[in-house]
Amino acid sequence: MSMSIKFDDEERQEKIITIRGVNGEVYERFRAEIKSLGMNLGEAVTKMMNGVLTYSGDLSKSAANSLKNDLNKILVEDQRELTVNKNDLTEIENRFYFHSITQLKFDADVDLDTFMSKVIAIKACNNVLIPHYNIARLQLLSKFKFCDNIEYYNLND
Repeated sequence: MSMSIKFDDEERQEKIITIRGVNGEVYERFRAEIKSLGMNLGEAVTKMMNGVLTYSGDLSKSAANSLKNDLNKILVEDQRELTVNKNDLTEIENRFYFHSITQLKFDADVDLDTFMSKVIAIKACNNVLIPHYNIARLQLLSKFKFCDNIEYYNLND
């Protein structure tokens, strides 16, 4: 799939660009998400391009690698039940975004460091079961968006 974008340059002339190789499903989800944020595609793509240029020009190599990992995140979505263990999260270098899962459970072997470094966000999940970590509750909850129920369980259970 290719995507055509109209944009205004510095001289306020409209131009059309085409981006080849865009995954159609990803494009439609991206377009819907951008719309829900009250932005148009041109604004969103411009901000993303500026972000990449800023990171690659001004930050250290580790920060650029972090951005690359975020761009290469793995989306896990639309599952009824899913149990995630530490090996699931660590066997590849990518970070994870969990979305629209009815029952999501993190096994007791998923330690706090692994959870915080490998899980980008958990969004729109009905029921999430997570080990009770020794961490400030609000710091942990910063990973969650629009989840109906978050339950903590003791590691000894």
